[in-house]
Amino acid sequence: MLSRRTSISDSLQVVLAVVAALAVAGSAAPAAPRPAEQPLLVLTTTPEQQELFRADPLLLDRASPAVPLAGSVGAHAFSPDGSTLAWVSLQGDAASLELLDVGSMSPAASVPLGELGASTVAWLARDRVVVLAERPDGLRILVVDAATSRLVSVRQIPAHFAEFPNVAPAKNVAVVQVRPLGPAQAIGPVRLAVVPASGAVRVVRVTSIEAGAARRTLNGASFWEIRRPAVVGDPAGERAYVIGAANEPVASVDLRSLHVSYHRVHGLRAAAGTLTGTDRHAAWVRPGLLALVGFDEYPKAEPVLLGLRLLDTRTWRMRTIDPSAEQLAVVAGTIVAQHADPALPGFTIAGFDANGSRRFALPLSGMSQPAEVTSTGRHLYVPTHDGVGTVIVLDQSSGAIVGRPLAPSAGELLSPP
Repeated sequence: MLSRRTSISDSLQVVLAVVAALAVAGSAAPAAPRPAEQPLLVLTTTPEQQELFRADPLLLDRASPAVPLAGSVGAHAFSPDGSTLAWVSLQGDAASLELLDVGSMSPAASVPLGELGASTVAWLARDRVVVLAERPDGLRILVVDAATSRLVSVRQIPAHFAEFPNVAPAKNVAVVQVRPLGPAQAIGPVRLAVVPASGAVRVVRVTSIEAGAARRTLNGASFWEIRRPAVVGDPAGERAYVIGAANEPVASVDLRSLHVSYHRVHGLRAAAGTLTGTDRHAAWVRPGLLALVGFDEYPKAEPVLLGLRLLDTRTWRMRTIDPSAEQLAVVAGTIVAQHADPALPGFTIAGFDANGSRRFALPLSGMSQPAEVTSTGRHLYVPTHDGVGTVIVLDQSSGAIVGRPLAPSAGELLSPP
């Protein structure tokens, strides 16, 4: 805060006020309106119970009564309009889909689902919630009508989640990376299941990109080869993209016809040597633009870091905007990258706009792991894992720190996308 000790300081403030008034009265275009602030929900976990409440966006204090939660909270998703939160609740061997009205912070429904394994949740329409869950004989697709709180259909896919599953929601469908029934330890072509809210599930093979894990031997040395591609869905529901290793093309899958096209990317080259593993994570930024991070592995060498790159799916050109980035999230139009910084030690978090221009870079000493970044549209929330529950609150546009509230029992921060 500026000091008001001297008359010079007071005079300067008057001058600044006049300049500001003239600027408002001038012909300059008005500033772009700030985005609306979405609700921030805090999931707290104590030895006694879990609770969910709406929080003050700066202080993280309770702004609503806490809703006690029975069982453990599994996969969750907000409705397309952000008004309802759905999650899988696990109590012993039984699972249910819980629906919460975000506006009133009151339970809306509880729908029994039976016994389920690992699961994920996606809203595929305004009133259709799809739960994809593992069973020994294959995946189950459970569709819940959110308007009537009824389980309306249960279907089976003769496949399991892939070893490193990707689930990419798109408009009216979910694109799920799967593997055939049988032993999990194998590397083969990527398989995608296109799951609608109703109707047949279709599976397409992406033959030029491999996924999975297998034990290999090279020059007498045994190692695990792990192939983990990224799958990104187009929010319009027209296409999905599969991004594998540097020596593989990028695949574009038409979600209506299931036609697969392959594209060599300009700006990405594989290193010399035999590829022994790959890891990719990608996210949708805006129409025609994807963001990705990852690394490739080669024998007797350090992993080759991809850094944060932007891929233009109209020209198939790629450019690097943060060569050190290891982690990626796209939240409310902001690209957030993180990387371990041994000089701190800790992590540095950087934010970029949808065109790749850097908005901020924030070094956070003492962080032992990457943060799960949450956005309300106006603010970014960075849990620091510092042992006392400090959460750094940033202005999303400027990256300025606007708060450091304590939330020691916060297990997760949630906000509609």
